Amino acid sequence: MAEPFFEIITPEQAHKEMADPQVVVLDLRDETEYADGHIPSAVCLPLYRLEKDAQRLFPDRNQRILLYCLSGRRAMQGARLLALDGYRRLAVFGGIQNWPFEIT
Repeated sequence: MAEPFFEIITPEQAHKEMADPQVVVLDLRDETEYADGHIPSAVCLPLYRLEKDAQRLFPDRNQRILLYCLSGRRAMQGARLLALDGYRRLAVFGGIQNWPFEIT
């Protein structure tokens, strides 16, 4: 079986894409980590809830979804899960620890 497809992009590329209000930014950290600081437009959806909640929250599998976590590991796992579930426009931009822009 082929590896599910998703892009790996830089934080700078992700930041440019976030100007589009149709782009979803998913923070796959848990609620406590999210509360400690997150990208302003990000939706908190911890990795452990992704499979259960993604279809309900994001029914359009062609919607652009950018994923991040703390270091990038959970974002990669999440992108694989979503790709296997039929999501087509996924990109991982790593972790918030490498995010050079504003957090709230």
